[in-house]
Amino acid sequence: MVVWTLRNARRSDLPVLQSFWHQMMDLHRELDARFRFDADVDRDVKRHLLEAIGSRHALVLVAEVEGQVVGYTLGWLHERRPIYPAGRYGFISDLFVMPIWRRQGIGRGLVAGMLEWFAKRDVTDIELFVAEANAGAQAFWQAMGFEPFLRLMRRPIRRETTP
Repeated sequence: MVVWTLRNARRSDLPVLQSFWHQMMDLHRELDARFRFDADVDRDVKRHLLEAIGSRHALVLVAEVEGQVVGYTLGWLHERRPIYPAGRYGFISDLFVMPIWRRQGIGRGLVAGMLEWFAKRDVTDIELFVAEANAGAQAFWQAMGFEPFLRLMRRPIRRETTP
């Protein structure tokens, strides 16, 4: 059985976190070609991760095995007022574990760490998005106690030219 530990991400983890983000998005792109990104994606991902690492409204947790970062998760605190009565809720935007380290409890551990962080901040509910084509992720999140709630639907605008 593998021994892993969790810790808060540091700025020095940024290169590996960016690599993990790209691997996560490559998987999504293989599942659905609509996952595509603009030319500034590297700059934007770096900015996004740095903002999260330095924010008291976000948590970036990393999992390590023998000092090597093998996975991460990113969660944010959000407010839903005044429209919805739920108040403060958590949003998990990222979860990634290197393929060779999957099915060893690391993903579950990262999620448990995130849930604990949310609970200490009086969060009532936690939300996340799962790609429709990612059956493995859907099964994982349902095993973690998440249930389908809303379905995001998309339709491209087709610009037709008239003669």
